[in-house]
Amino acid sequence: MNINSTEVELFAIRYGIDQVTKLHDTLKIVIITDTISAMKQIFDTLIYSYQIHSIVILKSFREFFNRNPHNSISFWDCSDSIKWFLYILVGNELKYIKINSILPSRILWKFNRKVL
Repeated sequence: MNINSTEVELFAIRYGIDQVTKLHDTLKIVIITDTISAMKQIFDTLIYSYQIHSIVILKSFREFFNRNPHNSISFWDCSDSIKWFLYILVGNELKYIKINSILPSRILWKFNRKVL
């Protein structure tokens, strides 16, 4: 199966949002990305092949805001060519971090199989 960069970006965003929204003490989420077009896909109401990621992301958002209406989510568009120190720091840290899914799902497992 072929995987495009938008699908990979949506999967990464989905995985991160799924993890952080399960933590009940989280009040603010900041998503920093260099592909704002992938972020726009989350809110696209048209049908497309990897819409399942958007559906799960929006479900997580709904649970996050239902838990506390003062919670917030920000989207930052930050090109990696800017060489912003926090962007570089996060990128370097992510290379060495092992993230375990709090609630593993069959879809995540299938995606991992597809990537490998």
